[in-house]
Amino acid sequence: MITLDMAKMAFNPKVFDAPVDKAKRKILSEFGAYVRTIAKNSIKTMPKEVHANPGQAPYGHDGSTRYKDWIFFFVDHAASEVVIGAVALPRKDQTLIPNVLENGGQTQIPKRSSGGKVIGYTTVMQQSRPHMSQAFEKAKKEKLPKLIEGSIVKG
Repeated sequence: MITLDMAKMAFNPKVFDAPVDKAKRKILSEFGAYVRTIAKNSIKTMPKEVHANPGQAPYGHDGSTRYKDWIFFFVDHAASEVVIGAVALPRKDQTLIPNVLENGGQTQIPKRSSGGKVIGYTTVMQQSRPHMSQAFEKAKKEKLPKLIEGSIVKG
């Protein structure tokens, strides 16, 4: 006589979910790190008087706060996504510099007296100097397929 015990044949989703979740976390983390590295490396340090042409990655300038040092990534495991970008440092004019650099827009430039004291601001229209979107596209093309390929292994 042949018997079939359904309790032993029940589907256990954890057998599949654990390797998939592990692979997903690894892919998101490595992809975020790669995009951040590309973006930071695209920002070359130049003298303060030299500025990047519109459409090119911005130039960094030496100083106490270097823009490229504020580019980070964060993996949100609950939402299965990675957030990559620069921290919007506080400014008196409330301009979000990372957004202005990436997409263009208005920002304010301080007017200074001969002694260096800020005496007012001039509003200027800034053309875009994209770097995050270019880094994302480059990583998506070069790295993402390699990360996904063979990422789910039984373990």
